[in-house]
Amino acid sequence: MGCGYKAGYLRIIQSRLAKGVGVGASIAEECDGIPKLEFVRGPVSAVLPRLTEISFDLVLFISVLRHLKDPPEASKQREGMLKPGGLSMINAPHGS
Repeated sequence: MGCGYKAGYLRIIQSRLAKGVGVGASIAEECDGIPKLEFVRGPVSAVLPRLTEISFDLVLFISVLRHLKDPPEASKQREGMLKPGGLSMINAPHGS
């Protein structure tokens, strides 16, 4: 979540993924067609509920919680998206 305009982190780890899904309000068109990656454009708070039916091995919240209206609810939804034994990582900039 919050993959960034050019999906930098996803691009870095792309070779290690079977499939990656990036979510962001604004994602560069150049990201479309990157092997093994797909992108969902829209505000994380609007897209997140639509992704809860998919199970992920890893969910990253990259500098996104501070932009959400209800961070605890987003965290709850994030946990529900994880496969058993899945990992979740949150990055929050200093001072958030």
